[in-house]
Amino acid sequence: SIGTSIFDDPESRILKMAENVQDFSTGINSIDEMIGNVRRGELIICAATSSGGKSLWLGNTAIAIAKQLDVKNKKPLDAVIISLELNEDLYTKRLDVMATGTNIKAHRSNAELIANELNELKNEMGDVTVKFMHPQSTASDIRAYLLEYSLLKGKYPDVLVVDYIALMGTSSGKRHANKF
Repeated sequence: SIGTSIFDDPESRILKMAENVQDFSTGINSIDEMIGNVRRGELIICAATSSGGKSLWLGNTAIAIAKQLDVKNKKPLDAVIISLELNEDLYTKRLDVMATGTNIKAHRSNAELIANELNELKNEMGDVTVKFMHPQSTASDIRAYLLEYSLLKGKYPDVLVVDYIALMGTSSGKRHANKF
């Protein structure tokens, strides 16, 4: 094949493409409208200034997607967040309040309430797993983790979030090599 011409039966191509694609909401309507939701196999890059809310947006998106069903297999979607900056306790604390709508300042005092709500949500949504990996972890390190995840869970996650990619290392060991 030499590729797909946009002029060869465009209507059939467009309709066929739409049939085979399932999209998912990020949980924020204005972003969904701008990007047209997210689909399997897509790479979405979130960029902002330091303390600009990247981790909050990524966490909220992972929660929102885990609340949706994959229409093909009628199962909720699972998300994995690889954190190269925040430890698992801090990240999951943020996810607790995102998923339940509780106040982060009262996280500890609302532990029982949050636990009860998360136990109810557990049956309604996919899993959201946070894995801390050291900064300078490489794509090979993440690939190895995902293999271990798939062996334990029997499947790969539906969504992978790397927070954040600028902290990744390179396989070559060169500090400023093209790690992306």
